[in-house]
This record gives sequence, C-alpha cells and structure tokens, in this order.
Amino acid sequence: MKITTKTLSRMLCACVALCAMAPCLTACHDDDDDNDGSTEGKHNVTFFNSINGAGDNGYNDNIMMIEMLFSMLNPDVKASFITPIDKGSSIEQFYKLHAKMPTEGDSVLIVLNGSDYTELSRSNTSLSPKNTITGGEALDLRVLTFEDDGHDLPPCVYSFQIQRYGAFYVAGRLLGKKRAAVIAGMRGETQIEDAVQGFVDGYSVENPEGPIVCYLADDFSGFDSPEKAVQMCDSIVKTIPEEQLNYKAYSYEQGLCFVPLAGGSNLAMYAYVHNLPPGWNVEIIGVDDDYNETSSSIPFSLSTPVSAILNYYLWAWYENEDWPQWQSFGLDSEFPIGINLTPFTYPLFLLRYNPTPTSFPAEDKVLEKVIEDLTQEALEKEKAYIQRKRGGQ
Repeated sequence: MKITTKTLSRMLCACVALCAMAPCLTACHDDDDDNDGSTEGKHNVTFFNSINGAGDNGYNDNIMMIEMLFSMLNPDVKASFITPIDKGSSIEQFYKLHAKMPTEGDSVLIVLNGSDYTELSRSNTSLSPKNTITGGEALDLRVLTFEDDGHDLPPCVYSFQIQRYGAFYVAGRLLGKKRAAVIAGMRGETQIEDAVQGFVDGYSVENPEGPIVCYLADDFSGFDSPEKAVQMCDSIVKTIPEEQLNYKAYSYEQGLCFVPLAGGSNLAMYAYVHNLPPGWNVEIIGVDDDYNETSSSIPFSLSTPVSAILNYYLWAWYENEDWPQWQSFGLDSEFPIGINLTPFTYPLFLLRYNPTPTSFPAEDKVLEKVIEDLTQEALEKEKAYIQRKRGGQ
C-alpha cells in the first residue's frame, strides 16, 4: 500500500506540532486497548526524531508527518516517538536500550530520523533480534537511518541516500547568467556537498566564475542558525549595487537568487527575501518542499522525496517485505527530487528560454521541454559524478 502525502499535509500539521512539543519519550498509542488480539504486538516501531527537531516546514516536518500518518493508519502497530532534550548522551542510551531489548516474537523497527544519527547507527556492531536480557528473540529487527553512504553498515542497519547532485545541477542551469548565492548549513556533510557541487557545476556552464558559496558552520548547528543565515544573506545583498537589484525588463543577468541548503535555517532566509523591497529582483529557491505558492520571490522549488521514500520503507516493513541494505535515490530513481516551476509568476531569467510566454511557467510547454532536456543532461552528469566519487573511495 502506497500513500501520497501532499494532500494530507495540512490535516496533519496539528499532529506534527503536538509531537514536536512532546517530552523525551512519547507513545502515540500503546495497544493496551482491548481487541481480538489478532495483530496486537506484532509490529513495534520507535521513531527517534532529528536532533534539530521538527518545525523547519521542510525535511524534518515531512518525516514526522509521514510517521504520524503511518501510526494513525495502523493502530495495531505499537509506535513511540523519542525526541532528544539535548545533544548529550541520553539519546544514545535510549537507542542502545531499544536495540538490546526486542520483544519476543515481534517485528521491531527503530527509525533514526536524519543524517545526524550516522555515527549512532554504527555504534552498535552486534545488533541481533535476540534479546540479550531475557533471551527471547524477535521475528525481525531493523534499524533505518537516513542519508547514509551505506559504507560498512552493521548487521540489521539499513539506510538510503537522496542523491541531490542532478536536481541542483538543473537548478544551476535554469538560472543562466543571474547571480546566485548558495547558503549551506554544514561544511563537509555529504548530502549538502552533493547539492552544492551539482549547483556549482550546472551554474558554471554559463558562469565560469561560479556562484557565491557560504557555509554557516562546520557542524550540525548550521541547520539551526536562523540569525546567522539572515546576517549572511544581508551581507551578500549589501555587496551588490542597488541599481543592479532593481527589476529591468528582459535583463536576464540582473538581480540575485539564493539557494538555501541549511535545514531549519532556511525559514529565516525565506522570510528575509520575502521582506525585501518589492521592486528588488531578489529570489530564493524553495528547497525540500514545494514553496511556490508562498511568495512571488520563489521562482521554482526542489521537492525532496523523503516522505515518499520513508512511506515506502514503513509499509514494506509492515507487510514483512525485505529491504535492500542500502539504496540511493537520484534523478533516474523511482523517487526523484521534483523540479517544480511556479504557477503564478514569471521570473525574468526564464524569459531567455521563452521570450513570449502564453502561460505561467508551471503550465508552459516550452519550459516543460526545457526541464526535460536539462534533466536528461543532469542525469548523465549525475552518473559521472557518482562514478568519480566511488573511484575516490
């Protein structure tokens, strides 16, 4: 069973908010109610929320939304949510406790939300369905972690990676000669660096000097640094003469476009751009979700398919299907990043592809063909990029 999530996102916002405010350990339901016992206790899942938590209106919220939806649709599954109070050792203790005590006869799943748990997922190399305390043995024990390269995963640990290179290559090609600034949350983080490199390579086709690239931090704090993100955006804007930021008809090279790659810090950047003077040609790409309808300053969005991927894993586990230990989802996969043009404004830089549009970009057949061609180009570039990375390992 496959459930799409976009049409249900508003309905689940309240549920997401409640779970985000939950204490360290919260059971959404505990299967203690009387029933016929036919499915009770057969599936037991624990979700470890990201260290930076929900509330980013993007990646983390999409994860929690699908987990809440899965839990609501399957009341026979015992589901618990664990939210770290701090970044200390408590979350590691909870993880080790759950990993050591699988329930007799159950199918047990532990989901570690986010790439910030990569080290934790590798900290226990002796995972087993056997309960080391009671001697009982679960039917199945799986740990799912996100955005991992799959290298040397321990037994019972599974992971996936969303390959961002190709989609961000397309984004860079779309901008053409327009100035661009990438604001990334963390230097050296694999998924971020893939996106940065993809955008740099695509953008540099027409701009050999490349875009501005800035990092907020060398650790995960950059994904929760809204003030620093705003300061960085403002400092970049102030380096550009104001007359170059004003709209000029059919001037494809004028203005500036931000590329936010900083998780929860992205929200502050969206707000900053939205509140600039309305006559300024400053835009910001929507990242992780479709933000096109929130502001005229968003020319297009790159929708990360983490909800669909997680939904696939959860339902496959529920139906007792096997998973591959690791897989990557790029432009040529079942779950590619969506490249969504805006449905109600026409960014100036897109006029170089179609100088006489008859509809908005989302319905423009000329631009549809442009996206198809650039995606095909990006597919080849993404394959070559992955091959280079593998050769360097």
